[in-house]
Amino acid sequence: MGKIIHEVVFDIPRQHYRSYRNLHELVILKQELFYDYRTGPPSYERLYQDTIRWIEDYPYERLKRGVEACNGPLMLEFCLRHFADCEVPSAEQPYDPSYLTELLEDIAAANDVPLTTRPNRKTRVIKHQTPVLQQRALAACAWVEFRSHFALPEGGSLHAIKNERLMRDAASTANVAASIDFVPTIVIRIANWLHTLKTRYGGLDVRTMPGFRENQSLWRAWEAYRKRCLKLQIAEWFKVRAASNVYWCDGCDVQAMHKSAFRACGGKCPPEKKPHYCSRECQQTHWYVHRYVCQKGSAEDPILFKDDGDPAWIDLSEHYEANECADVTLPTSKVWAERPGADICIDIAHPSSFRSADELIRIRTKTLSPDFLRYCKWYTEKLQHRLYAYEFPSAADCGKIKGLPRRAMVFISRPVRAGQTRPRIQRRSGVSLRSKRIDTSSGRD
Repeated sequence: MGKIIHEVVFDIPRQHYRSYRNLHELVILKQELFYDYRTGPPSYERLYQDTIRWIEDYPYERLKRGVEACNGPLMLEFCLRHFADCEVPSAEQPYDPSYLTELLEDIAAANDVPLTTRPNRKTRVIKHQTPVLQQRALAACAWVEFRSHFALPEGGSLHAIKNERLMRDAASTANVAASIDFVPTIVIRIANWLHTLKTRYGGLDVRTMPGFRENQSLWRAWEAYRKRCLKLQIAEWFKVRAASNVYWCDGCDVQAMHKSAFRACGGKCPPEKKPHYCSRECQQTHWYVHRYVCQKGSAEDPILFKDDGDPAWIDLSEHYEANECADVTLPTSKVWAERPGADICIDIAHPSSFRSADELIRIRTKTLSPDFLRYCKWYTEKLQHRLYAYEFPSAADCGKIKGLPRRAMVFISRPVRAGQTRPRIQRRSGVSLRSKRIDTSSGRD
């Protein structure tokens, strides 16, 4: 069982997609800064509706007047619009990031929030200030400092972490948020990135470094987050193990988050063997295997067999139709789900070379299609150079290969880490599809 270290949720409502320029970036920013991960944000539908309502009720010129009047909620919205570049007039002169940071610091400043501001600067008296507004401005300060660190010439390096103050300020601000029991996603994101230094720099524990070891509230919040994630993942593993045919699509790697997300086979196959599918295409692809169980009453699939470790064979994670280009260039018509509301996901190996092989990123959605999730995984492997270029056709060449036999084109996973000779695709049932190794240079087996 791999470890899900990051879950990305894409529940973009189709009717709101591209309603405004960079609307999605603004929604994601608010989701990351405004809500504690333990309670979670409201639905994406509500997030989009609230964001659009703010854009319509408070156009940019009205936000500028609100900043002049020191109106706290409008000042925060003004800063976030600039960070996301959402509905900011193109003729508007860009503001100095330090000015936007000053606005956020003034909103977050309070007697019980020891936020360090610039010396010799008069703090504004903010109107309509509330504890929730202060917490959100505090999270925005941490976000700005964290992002600004990577804008440095040596951003992300150990030298920049030790000698520049931006990352220390980001951790300190996140620690203040955690100390008042407010742990939005940005706080976890900062702590999680700092923890990767242990792998990047030979076991270096950032929690012992000067400027970071004082942030005990941040590290306690991060440890609580890790324990929470581990507990949820173990519970999910037992749930899926009890009914793997319900939670896993038998035609691809897409998974269901609840029992009603997939459609079951309508045949007379036994309930404990009845496969579930994320789409009609997967059902049609899997039928050449499932028909032996569904129609002929076979006890098990005669095509799949257990891995005997023979080095003359390699394992394949997927197979593709020779006359289908959906996994090369995804049409717009296949981006959106036919049945919005089905909670599905797919797990992808973390692309960083500093992560272990069992650390995964999960992409989860209720509005996008299974084709989109499969495309995300395929494209990630392509960028990681785990697929050779000759193993998939370009969109222009797809019409030239329709005469090839069924399943003639395959994508073969390639090793990407030193010391890894042959990747094995672990199937939940302990069986795998296999194909004879082919010498592509001579065309002979």
